[in-house]
Amino acid sequence: EEIHELLLSFAEAGANVVRLKGGDPL
Repeated sequence: EEIHELLLSFAEAGANVVRLKGGDPL
C-alpha cells in the first residue's frame, strides 16, 4: 500500500511538472 501511494504521489507530481512545462491549464 505504501509503494502504491508513493507511485500515485510521484505520478501526480510528474503530471504537474508536465502541465507547468507544457503550459496547458488542464
